Amino acid sequence: LYFSVRGKVPKHFQPRMVGLLAMGGTQGLVGWWMVKSGLGDDRRSDAKEIRVKPVRLATHLGMAMATYGALLWTGLDLLSLPHNSKTGSGTMAAIQDRLARSPSLLQFTKRLRFG
Repeated sequence: LYFSVRGKVPKHFQPRMVGLLAMGGTQGLVGWWMVKSGLGDDRRSDAKEIRVKPVRLATHLGMAMATYGALLWTGLDLLSLPHNSKTGSGTMAAIQDRLARSPSLLQFTKRLRFG
């Protein structure tokens, strides 16, 4: 939301950002729905453990995986946007510029690539 307001995210990605925000909020609601199923005396075993309903746990996990997939898809789409090499505008140009200005970050990324 912060980067969208500041104009750092392309306009055609705005609906996807709203969708990601909604997925994050829904994940919180599904998490509470899952936890709520384990609260109460009827859900405790002899060992006094709280147990959530498996269907709700699976729903929470599925929602988390869908949200993670959508975030990864969006991030990779943003990184693969074409940029104007003459003016240096675009997401990749900004990342390359940041790497060029930060020697420690450049060394870190080299170690990630080559071990």
